[in-house]
Amino acid sequence: MAEGSGDNTKKDTEQIVSIFSRLRQEQGSLSDKLAELEADLSEHTLVLQMMEKLEPERKCFRRVGGVLVERTVAEFIPAISDTKTQISNMLVTMREQLESKTKELQEYKKLHKIVVRGVDAPDMTIEEMSAVGSA
Repeated sequence: MAEGSGDNTKKDTEQIVSIFSRLRQEQGSLSDKLAELEADLSEHTLVLQMMEKLEPERKCFRRVGGVLVERTVAEFIPAISDTKTQISNMLVTMREQLESKTKELQEYKKLHKIVVRGVDAPDMTIEEMSAVGSA
């Protein structure tokens, strides 16, 4: 019987580690997407600043879904401005999701007494980490 409980403990540990890894991966994906959206917002802001200096009837080109579209500056400014607003709104939502995922990850770490070597305890040895986990 002792052998069976050891297998269950190992499976429980593997499941905890698996869930923790998944949570960290989700957090990383959200962080990457957030950085991508921030770069897009910066690009849109720069384009708008440059376009506002141009004559409204000047021709310009914009790639929409892989197709190059020709319009005037006056026609494109509202479209780019709308896209910038949408990106800003998505950034707010993504920041909230990242904050929520970070909180969930921290609670999971605390619940299962997970210590990440190099992050939570940079100088902690494996033996010391084992002692924390069993305490």
